Amino acid sequence: MNITIIGITDEQTTCDLCGRTELRSTVILGDEDRTEIGRYGSVCAGRVLSENQGRKVTGVLDMARKAEMVRRSYVMDAFGRVIRHLKAGDVAKANWERAQGKRWHGYIRPDEIALDAKVLEYVKARHREATALNWVDWYAANK
Repeated sequence: MNITIIGITDEQTTCDLCGRTELRSTVILGDEDRTEIGRYGSVCAGRVLSENQGRKVTGVLDMARKAEMVRRSYVMDAFGRVIRHLKAGDVAKANWERAQGKRWHGYIRPDEIALDAKVLEYVKARHREATALNWVDWYAANK
């Protein structure tokens, strides 16, 4: 399994590996599919990456900050596309963009998770409206 840095967060301040508390931030590590496997302090994250890659990995905190900036940029771009599709009335494309953004970039911050939930709720409401409307139209046409 190839382990990579997904990002960095200050929401969890305890290392999943050694249990150290009151850290300034933790590094989020994930597998090839960007599925989160743990949140570690920078030293423990370096150890996990070094064991996985077979070489000493240094500068983990800098790499994590850069990875988080890139991930955040991709997430904001994905949400921008979702909003554009919703404004254009294309709910199916908006839902597809939302799912792809979640799959490839991971929504790990509370604001991203909340926005994803609101978009999904809106998409489901629009789908229910469309389904009800289509049912009414079909019923009226097939009496």
